[in-house]
Amino acid sequence: MNIQDNKAIERLLKKQHEICSDILTELKQYGQKKTHWSWYIFPTNKPGLSDPLQTYITKDTVEIFLKLALPEWRLCLEKIVSLAIEKNYRLEKVLFDIDIGRVVFFIKFWKEIPNKPIWLSDVCDILHILIN
Repeated sequence: MNIQDNKAIERLLKKQHEICSDILTELKQYGQKKTHWSWYIFPTNKPGLSDPLQTYITKDTVEIFLKLALPEWRLCLEKIVSLAIEKNYRLEKVLFDIDIGRVVFFIKFWKEIPNKPIWLSDVCDILHILIN
């Protein structure tokens, strides 16, 4: 694990700490995404092109991330899934169209991670259904 990867995960965790409760409020209030935060809720091994913090995780840092991730991260993911199910299984009614590609790579990244929490496997499985 290198210093750059460690810094990226530190930035990701810090940003999640700052915004997860706001994201939950946004999703509850509007029933959909209104602001730009998908990089922080759907982390992958590639920073988002427009992510000002250039956050990402790697297979080497994922264990640290899961150990330190806020419970609100899980709540955000589960809220997105439940809203999409409520909207006739339409993820694009919850997220921006441009976010769907990020979700595809999120699923792909996390499917390859062994020993992840069962809830995260379930979220990935449902997201996979929602995008297909």
